[in-house]
Amino acid sequence: VVAIYVYMIIDGVYYAYLRLFSNGRTVEIDIKFSDGLCTAIRTKCPVLFEESVLKSIALNLKDETINKL
Repeated sequence: VVAIYVYMIIDGVYYAYLRLFSNGRTVEIDIKFSDGLCTAIRTKCPVLFEESVLKSIALNLKDETINKL
């Protein structure tokens, strides 16, 4: 397992794929984000996020913090 990549978030749903390296080639498989996190924990591989996903999460967190104040 090379890494888990989170590439999109739509209506609170995270879209991810798993990148594997096997027999000299790289394979990418769509996975559920929760399954990706479990895989990352078990294999100690990184979980990488597209910048647009991080920006979206940051905006949501900022809005929630402001609303709580």
